[in-house]
Parts: sequence; C-alpha cells; structure tokens
Amino acid sequence: MSAQRPQTPARLFLSKLGSAILGGLLLTAVVPAPTSVQATAVPALDHVFVIVMENHSYGEIIGSSAAPYINSLLPSGSLATGYFGVSHPSLPNYLALTGASTFNVTSDCTTCWQSAANLADSLESAGRSWKAYDESIPSACFVGDNYPYAQKHDPFIYFNDIRNNASRCQGHIVPFSNMATDLQSASTTPSFAFITPNMCNDMHDCTVGTGDSWLQQQVPAILNSSAFKTQHSLLAVTWDEDDSSASNQVPLILLGSGIRAGFRSAITYNHYSLLHSIESALGAATLTANDAGAALIGDVFASAPSPSPSPSPSPSRSPSPSPSPSPSPSRSPSPSPSPSPNPVAGNAAAALPQDMLHFGVANQPSDLSWMTGSGVPWRYRYQYLAGGVNSGARGPDAGWEPAPPVVARGEGAELWDVDGQNYVDHLLALGPMIHGHANPAMTSAVANA
Repeated sequence: MSAQRPQTPARLFLSKLGSAILGGLLLTAVVPAPTSVQATAVPALDHVFVIVMENHSYGEIIGSSAAPYINSLLPSGSLATGYFGVSHPSLPNYLALTGASTFNVTSDCTTCWQSAANLADSLESAGRSWKAYDESIPSACFVGDNYPYAQKHDPFIYFNDIRNNASRCQGHIVPFSNMATDLQSASTTPSFAFITPNMCNDMHDCTVGTGDSWLQQQVPAILNSSAFKTQHSLLAVTWDEDDSSASNQVPLILLGSGIRAGFRSAITYNHYSLLHSIESALGAATLTANDAGAALIGDVFASAPSPSPSPSPSPSRSPSPSPSPSPSPSRSPSPSPSPSPNPVAGNAAAALPQDMLHFGVANQPSDLSWMTGSGVPWRYRYQYLAGGVNSGARGPDAGWEPAPPVVARGEGAELWDVDGQNYVDHLLALGPMIHGHANPAMTSAVANA
C-alpha cells in the first residue's frame, strides 16, 4: 500500500511524544515532551481524597465495558498496574490503609477494637484535618452495622482513641452527605478525606456498573471543588481487595496536582504504599515498619505541583541526559493549546490536545468512548489515511492486535500507546504513524537542529 500523508499535519501532531521517529531516523530533541521529569518522591499536597471500592480485581475494572466512567478517567490520571491489597477479607485491608497493620485481624469482626496509633493521630499531630465520609451511616460516630452501611468499611471507628472520644468521633466520622457542604469552600475541606460508599454503590453487593455510575455522580464534585481547583490536591480511587481470583491485584487510579496524565506505573505497590504516600504528602509521621518501609508512589508525579493550579506547558527539554540542540523556533505545528484551568475536573478529555484529533483520538475532544477498549475506531483514521495506516508494515496484517497502536508518548526508542502497551521500536517505524511521511515541520526541525 502506498503511503498517503495526512491532509492536515497539524491535526496529526502528537504533543505528548517525547521523541519522534521519522522515516527510519530517531529524533531525540525535535519534539520535547510537554511534561516534566517524573518526581522521585511524593510532593507536598493540601488535600488528599481516597475512595475505596469493593471486591473486584484489576482485570474486572480496567478495560471493562461495564466501567466506562472509571476508564474515562485514565487519560488524565495515572494508573498503578501493579497495586495489591494486603489481605482478605475487607477489614484488614481497611485497617492497613489507616493503621499500617492488619493487627492480626482475619475476619470482618465488629468488636475487634484497636488500641493503636492511626493515620488520624498522625494527621492531627501534623496540624492536618481529616474526615471519614460514610454513605448510609445512620448518624455520626455510629457503631455497628445498619445495612447498606457496614462498619467493616469504616476503619476509623475501630480505633479506641477515636471511638471512645465522643466529640472527636462525632466530628470526624460523619455521613457522606456532609461532604457536599464541606466541599463548598477550600477552608472547610479536610486535608484528608476517606470516602466509603455503601454496600451497593461500592460494588460489594451490586454490579460494577452500579459502582461506576456512583463514581460518575460523585467524583466530579470533588474534581470541581474549590479545594481541588485552587489548591494542590489528589484523588485516589482504589479497591480494598479482589474477589480472590487474581492474587489480590486491584486498580489504583490517581488524579490531581502533578499527576502524569495517561501514565501507567508498573512498579509493585500495595495499601501500605498508598498510606505512606498520603503521610508523606501531608507531612504526617509513619506508624509502623509496614508503611515506613513501603515504596512511595512517586513515579506517578510529573513534578512537584506548581504554585498555580493551572498548569502551563513545561519548557522544552531533551529526553537524553546529555545536552541536545533545541528545536527550531520557527517549527510548526505548535504544541497543543494551554490546558484548561483544571485539567482533570469533571471531564478527562481536558487533558487531551484540543485541536489535534489525530488518528482516532475522537471527532470531538469530549468523546472518550475510544479509550475504554484497545480497538481504536478506524473511521477516524480513514479520514486522514488510506486504509487507516500509511504502510503495510503498520497495518493489521503486520501482526498488530487488536489494531495498530495509537502512540500516546515516547522516550528514546520506547513508545507507549493509548492502552498503556509499551514497545521498543526496533524498526524505527512508528513515528510516521503519528506525523505522516516526511512531515514538513519535522523535516525542517531536523534540518535546523
């Protein structure tokens, strides 16, 4: 098949590609990635929100057609692909997330009280505020089960120094409905919010689709809140445990300040890692050797959050450690427009290039249906390329499954597609899938480098 250049090269420019490959030539400084070098630690944050869902493995959520909203968050957030619960059943995982230990609990007991230091203690010692928002809890500081509220999903009530202190307990373990009021102002939003849906909405007793719909209703309220839009904030969505089908591997999705958009971490983490990262971000002390020794989830951060909640494109850089020539000032097309004031609020599409509808990103930036599976709609590619590709080596007959990739970013000879698959481009042949053959802007940049 003869190659056909895209009709509009600017629409095919991939702003997140750290290195471009053009006609067999590897370019390392022509198209600098707009994101900063990843951080080695967790940056300081003003607010951390944690939503804990129930009893589903990584493979039952990520890529599932039953969870379109959850999967739509991935382009603007980071996904930990090697994240695990620490035990079975539910309660010991919740205790691990808040007390850095399972305390030898092996059941969902309702009177296995703990006289131990916990995250709430560390936060208060650090001058930070906290609240546990429990859906369907009959009243603040309620003790016991009252379906669809389940005490086993409310870990803070198990700690004696909280439960036995009436004013502390009633002021911090509160109905989920209180969160809407607290989110109206950054000053009333707690530094740490632990959010527990009820037994249906957390997917425990109801379907994945039910939980996905609940998140679609509730997550935008967090992402659009004053605290999230004007201060450095993080939202973590995870599951307590799997259904005993996948070695306790569960999803962890992170959105917010400094988070690398569309990034997938392959590092192994667990609930102690998340707890340690929360402690580090909020300046709280660790509790046991479990959290102190757990790896910080730092690779998901592009950089420490900037003073302003509205990110700006980072200065051009070379992905190589050694200095490289800067791109030609006159090169075209330019990177995508500046992101919206809140690149993760409400709609994950805000993190996508708004005027570069390349190879199946969508016909509208708000259309994220293509991201919920590995097959990219071919009709969009057909608008620009004959057959949807520009050479036989890049077509489905060359072994790409389930479809030729849409490259999301690149570093050196490594490329990542929109589904998070990693490739080493031995043939130096994937660049033209993005830029077209002999793209004049790329050729000019090379000539002037």
